[in-house]
Amino acid sequence: MMKTIKFLLVALFVTALATISSAQSSSGPKSDDKKPTLNGDWEITVAAPTGAMPVTGTIKQDGQNLSGKLTTPLGPGEITSGSVTGNQFKFVVAVRGQGNRFDATMNGTLDGNNMKGSVDTPQGTFDFMGSRKGNASATTTASGSSSSSPMAAGNWVLTVTTPNGDVQVNLSLKQDGENVTGTVSSQFGQSDITNGKFSGGKFTFPVTISANGDSVALTFNGVIEGDTMKGSIESSMGSFDFTGTRQKQ
Repeated sequence: MMKTIKFLLVALFVTALATISSAQSSSGPKSDDKKPTLNGDWEITVAAPTGAMPVTGTIKQDGQNLSGKLTTPLGPGEITSGSVTGNQFKFVVAVRGQGNRFDATMNGTLDGNNMKGSVDTPQGTFDFMGSRKGNASATTTASGSSSSSPMAAGNWVLTVTTPNGDVQVNLSLKQDGENVTGTVSSQFGQSDITNGKFSGGKFTFPVTISANGDSVALTFNGVIEGDTMKGSIESSMGSFDFTGTRQKQ
């Protein structure tokens, strides 16, 4: 009986979201008709075991060939070889620090003014994400300060994939270090976020919704890349994928 009630509450939550969002247009990034290019100045964050590692520098693209120079906490780096196929790229960075050299190979995907992928180093393989400088939506946090590290703070509009079609959810997030608080807006009102976590571009936070005197626990898990996020809402009755964009102030 309790399992049936939980299922009905989750179904009611999703159906209610569909109702409130039916009059709203879905928000999402527009596709870019231009050929993708890596040309420009970049701010990249590598999710190293010791914490987020900032990498900045200029990448030059000539056809499918790449070159450029980067600045890392371990010393200056030079792109010695690289190639681009479609929106997929790969390049080798020779890092020189304290008289030593090691090569790091970056494999990733370009999406407009954002990139993401993994970097292979002698110490292991780590995820990275980056944004092109000069792109305000990719380099400016919700508070208006510029940062090379992804931030969770801000007002977000999520598009949630449900059996009834795409629906919208609004998030208002505040960040203090790795701690995240805020609210989730739905037909049931505002549900508080009091115990969220954000680290290395990844976030998780629990939300409890109430309906008909009962409560349903939901958990939001996802990844933030610049001013976009993606992830899933987990519940005892299933999982719903979502994508989201940060709203400009």
